[in-house]
Amino acid sequence: MGHAADHGTARNELDRARGTATAQGWAAAVDLWRAADRPLEEAYCLFRQAECHVAEKRRDRASVAASAAREIAGRLGAAPLLGEIDALLARSRLSPAPPPRAPAEDRPYGLTEREHEVLELLGTGATNRQIARSLFISERTVGVHVSRVLHKLQVSNRGQAAALAARVSR
Repeated sequence: MGHAADHGTARNELDRARGTATAQGWAAAVDLWRAADRPLEEAYCLFRQAECHVAEKRRDRASVAASAAREIAGRLGAAPLLGEIDALLARSRLSPAPPPRAPAEDRPYGLTEREHEVLELLGTGATNRQIARSLFISERTVGVHVSRVLHKLQVSNRGQAAALAARVSR
């Protein structure tokens, strides 16, 4: 497997020297290095893929690839590659992608991400108005979320929900 990955990376480097490298080409190399369990090479190819996405004005994809590269490089302590990734992020004014949200099955009681945020604030004793301000949503929307939270938790009031929130908080 390493042989195919080496060959793919070399081909991409040649394309990069010619100014014809593509994000898809680097993505294929990422997959080969991942399959070969070679994280440093995978991170390098993710970084080059992010560069191509920047050049192609695909900022979201660039951010995701750069963040993945940064996570791997950081875990490996690959300071030179980290420096290159950070320089790309700064140069292109990209922010690293936010970490993925917890899947719904990882949240208790089938709460949505927003309902979980409302529940956490309920647990602090916040009023609907305070929750609305904190989450930048209307009080009416908070009321809807609170009703759904109470229903899903099978409790009848905010106090019971707050007590349950303390037990299930992440």
